[in-house]
Amino acid sequence: MDTDKFKSVALRISTYNKIREMADKKFSIPISMAKMNEFIINITYEEWSNNNKSQSEEPTKSLLAKLLNI
Repeated sequence: MDTDKFKSVALRISTYNKIREMADKKFSIPISMAKMNEFIINITYEEWSNNNKSQSEEPTKSLLAKLLNI
C-alpha cells in the first residue's frame, strides 16, 4: 500500500458492522468499505467546515438528514 496516499484506522467491531451494513445496503448497489467511510467523512467534514470548524457536542440535524436521506 502507498502510505503517502492511504492510511488505515482501527474501528470497534460494532462500528465496523454498522459501516459494513451501510456499505452493503444503503445504496442500490453495494459499495466498498473505503468508499462508505469516505462518504460519511466527507459529509461530516463539509458540515463542520460550513460551521466555521467549531466544536459541537453532537451531530447536527442536517448531517443526520444527509446520512439518512431525509
